Amino acid sequence: MAIGHPLIRLVRRRLLALARHLPGALEGDGKALHRTRVASRRLRELLPILAIERRGLQRTRLRKPLRRVTRTLGTVRELDVVLGLLQEPEFKGAPGPAAGMVRARVSHARTVRRREMLERLSDLDLAAVAESLRALAQVMAGPRHDRRWRTALARRLARRASALRDRIREAGSLYAPEALHRARVATKKLRYALEVADETGAAPSRAEVRTLRRMQDALGHLHDLQVLESHVRDADARAAGQSRGQTRSLEALTGAVDRECRALHARYVALAPKAAAVCDRVVRELAPAVRASAVVIAKPTPIKMTLDAVSAEPAVNEAVTGG
Repeated sequence: MAIGHPLIRLVRRRLLALARHLPGALEGDGKALHRTRVASRRLRELLPILAIERRGLQRTRLRKPLRRVTRTLGTVRELDVVLGLLQEPEFKGAPGPAAGMVRARVSHARTVRRREMLERLSDLDLAAVAESLRALAQVMAGPRHDRRWRTALARRLARRASALRDRIREAGSLYAPEALHRARVATKKLRYALEVADETGAAPSRAEVRTLRRMQDALGHLHDLQVLESHVRDADARAAGQSRGQTRSLEALTGAVDRECRALHARYVALAPKAAAVCDRVVRELAPAVRASAVVIAKPTPIKMTLDAVSAEPAVNEAVTGG
């Protein structure tokens, strides 16, 4: 099978992204950590259409390591974001000592979580996962299966668009954190599925991806602020014998966070109708277009798959090399 097949090229690009950013993530680089998580999520999005015939244990063996990367890095990423928020002017200045109190607690938690992250990722055999993904892409890109992965992707798009439309409807226009969280997750899932359709040429959808990314950004920042708010309340509850000034400072920080949350919620309310329109278009037009699309083989561009050594974690160093 020609290496220029869009599905094969997509798998190679996403494995390369994981290889490029994983060393920095393990070394504590916040941006690399975030990009590694995104790369792992995008690889997970490919699994259902690559492993159509890999049911049960075989499919789980591919999904579990990638999910462990996503979730393990997420525990550290979340604390990195909180520390970053505490440096923003609206939280660093006016609330005074409260930011310092919360920062000290979150920094300690991040140190613990980062140690756990390295331990949990040290024994992962991502090289085997990468090899399996490449092999599956070769199979699914063949004449016998090419139509099958497109049909699977079309179904996935329609299902995820319907789910997001339901989550938007449930969230309504009220500030309900749990409903907004569900809408955020559904937005992210549909966006990643649309990226597959767009990058394989099955259904160009960059405009739809941009709309969903804007809503995901708003809801993601809102979620980050809600996490910060929970740490502020935890610091307030655990701070024994705090002065009246410290109490007022924590209350002021809570108020500042809440105001930012409300402003972001208003932004979401403005974006939600556009995202709902994307859902409608996916169901009516894009999913059928994916199902009916034909493969276009492009001239391959060589990609060197390498992963710089990370002395602390030899088991992970070799995770996605060999491509």
